[in-house]
Amino acid sequence: MPWVYTRQAVALGLILGFIASLYKDKIKQSFIFFLLALLFHESALIASVLYLRNIVGLLSIKRLALYFVILSLSLLVLYFLYYERLYYLVNVYFFEKMKSSGALIRILLNFLSIFFLLIFYSRWQKIFHDFIFWLPFAVISIFLLFFAIITGATTIADRLLLYFYPIQIVVFTRLQLLLPYGYLRFAYALFVIVLYLAVLLVWLFFAVHRNSWMPYNNLLFVM
Repeated sequence: MPWVYTRQAVALGLILGFIASLYKDKIKQSFIFFLLALLFHESALIASVLYLRNIVGLLSIKRLALYFVILSLSLLVLYFLYYERLYYLVNVYFFEKMKSSGALIRILLNFLSIFFLLIFYSRWQKIFHDFIFWLPFAVISIFLLFFAIITGATTIADRLLLYFYPIQIVVFTRLQLLLPYGYLRFAYALFVIVLYLAVLLVWLFFAVHRNSWMPYNNLLFVM
């Protein structure tokens, strides 16, 4: 049902603010976004791994300890508030191995962007200088891919991967700048358009739960 994703959609939006703040080394601002995201959906916790590289070295030992204490207390409070729900989620998503039919395709899209990121590493680093920032996105995406394949619990991997989709946006838009001018750039742009159009059309015509999402009501349909 569409409403199931509402809380996580809000959490995802806040995590995008978290990532943008972290990218600009605004640690306090990113921390606020992160805590707000946790209040909307517990799955946002996985985004905390992005702090491992970015927060160390930017803060003093005292501030680092303070953030750790605040985060630990926040997680403790969330644990007591959502204990029953967390137990339910772990049981359903992990032990019962809930499956999502399109999960592997969505995970592979992230994997494809990571492949391009690694292939063009030297040119990427020369122009953008932020390869290390996006490296955790790559590591977690690869981990979730193997986790989904080995355990068969594709839904939990699919839900957690939502917070690492920005690597697709960054890589697929920037990659065109790393290619030579001319037909190669045009071919690449066409490839990306066709790829995402194919994903959308497959979901639109063959998804198991598409009837829960379609048709979308908007002003054009109403008029």
